[in-house]
Amino acid sequence: MKKDIKNIADLWPILSDKYPDTYALIDEYSQYSVTFKQFYLDISRFAASLQKLGLKRSDHVAFFSENSSKWMTVDQAMMKCGIVNAVRGSLAPLSELKYIYKHSESIALFTDKLDLIDKMQNFLIENNAKFIVYIGDEKITKNYKIKILTFEKMLEMSDFQDFLQVDYERYDIATIVYSSGTTGKPKGVMLSNANLIEQFYQLVEALKLKPKSKVVSILPIWHMYERMCEYYLLGIGITQAYTNIKNFKIDLKKYNPHYLISVPRIWEAVYESVLNELKKKSLIEKKIFDFMYSLSLKRKNAQRVYLNLKIDPEKPNIFQKCWAILISLLISPFDVLAKKFLYKKIKSALGKNFVKGISGGGALSWHVEDFFESVGIEILVGYGLTETSPVLTVRSSKNNKKYSCGKELPATSIKIVEPSSFKPLKAYQKGLVLVKGPQIMRGYYKDQKATKEVLFPDGFFSTGDIGFLTSDRNLVLTGRIKDTIVLSNGENIEPFGLEIECLKSNFVYQIVFAGQDKNALCALVVPNCDFVKNWCFEKKLDFEIAKYSFNLKNEILQELRTLIQKRPNFRKFEYLSDIRLLWEPFEVSNGLMTQTGKIKKLSVLEKNKDLIESIYKK
Repeated sequence: MKKDIKNIADLWPILSDKYPDTYALIDEYSQYSVTFKQFYLDISRFAASLQKLGLKRSDHVAFFSENSSKWMTVDQAMMKCGIVNAVRGSLAPLSELKYIYKHSESIALFTDKLDLIDKMQNFLIENNAKFIVYIGDEKITKNYKIKILTFEKMLEMSDFQDFLQVDYERYDIATIVYSSGTTGKPKGVMLSNANLIEQFYQLVEALKLKPKSKVVSILPIWHMYERMCEYYLLGIGITQAYTNIKNFKIDLKKYNPHYLISVPRIWEAVYESVLNELKKKSLIEKKIFDFMYSLSLKRKNAQRVYLNLKIDPEKPNIFQKCWAILISLLISPFDVLAKKFLYKKIKSALGKNFVKGISGGGALSWHVEDFFESVGIEILVGYGLTETSPVLTVRSSKNNKKYSCGKELPATSIKIVEPSSFKPLKAYQKGLVLVKGPQIMRGYYKDQKATKEVLFPDGFFSTGDIGFLTSDRNLVLTGRIKDTIVLSNGENIEPFGLEIECLKSNFVYQIVFAGQDKNALCALVVPNCDFVKNWCFEKKLDFEIAKYSFNLKNEILQELRTLIQKRPNFRKFEYLSDIRLLWEPFEVSNGLMTQTGKIKKLSVLEKNKDLIESIYKK
């Protein structure tokens, strides 16, 4: 691939020549599936129509849409014209979408939802919108006061030869990415052509996935993690098949993807489905699985000792390595049998061609990671932020250090500093994570103050994350500065590690710690209903009554206290004083979770502040 291209859109004529008859996009839900050749032609036709409508380089448009193959064609047509799109999901709160449209100074709207057009029509007219492009699947059955064109009409309006080449530059802004995140008003992250194309080359060098393979896409396409991954996958000749939550399991078997790139919540859902299947087995079958799994996990942990794949600062000595090799050899026959007869079905649920998965967009729970590794499913964990285009680090198959985020990408620098003095720290010392590289954003749109707070004169960007680097520069995250809980005695607690431990409990589905300015920690727990029902059945208790009983709460509290106190380097002030059970999960629909599966902790704490206060009034 040529390294002198200025824009992601410059990839498609190259791919069109290299893989003309290979499918680029498969989407039966939007009824739009195209080969790489047709993909390039449609991008060019759509781009020519955008020019015919009067849009030009550096114009801003709002693009509010959920997952679909059409999104990618429209996005690349805009990029080909040098048009800046301000992106967000169409299911975001209306007030947020109106704010983004106005803040981004957009002059047109692109969306997949007719009901959103209904709600925004008068607002758009008041803000002098030129037109709306609708890329959804419903038929338009009424007249609108504003000009509206469909995806199909845009493709019919022009031929690919009508497109007039745009003289854009590598450092032109390509997109403004808005995300509600977990706090405050959405900020517009400005990413340039250079940010995106350099990130593409970084991923090519780091991941080394094979062309002419297939992936299944389920994440919000406007989110920078999914979006950049799709650029990368399509850019090396991999076919992208689109799915949704409802049909995810069915489509895995239908398309048999080689790779699955997703957020932790998807991997957790796969893990939970395996546990649910195990519940249907006989007691003997469960015991056999638990025994074999414990041996597989023990073998993997032993392998990590003699292969130097542990994140601990102390390196194993010769005796420890030899002992680990012996353990691995003794368990090996059992592990091989388990993979052949027990774990094979688990892996087949991801499709018969499955090779490996990639997880990003949040932390993967350690017990989930243990599980997949032990049953022979490889997952490479990465790390990044919207502001970093987004990938900064990723693990490799050769250096797949469990619980780490991997090493920095090519041309990327990471340093750990003391948060207040910014003094550089040594390996294994925890501090603020600063990063530098060609993928770092240009800044926040129309917000110099916020930009200066995170982008420093030396080019480093403050991630707001707390972590450390191992001796071989694998990054390990331990929390976020904003999440840090300061107790009334002045002790600082990063809840991330505690959450990881507590999620090992079968009782726990979600958890948020609290205790700012208090004398001890507490937690809000969303229980795992299926497990609690089974627990009630075994105890001969009525589920509806038990939900609000002291016995259940105390059972969960004691188990969480045990898990926390078993942590290495447990500190007394991390003692969990009490919990409250919440039976409504933190979800996107109730505003307590982002669309990429991150809990909005401040929103959760604010909503339940009276409940938290009741803990300390005893």
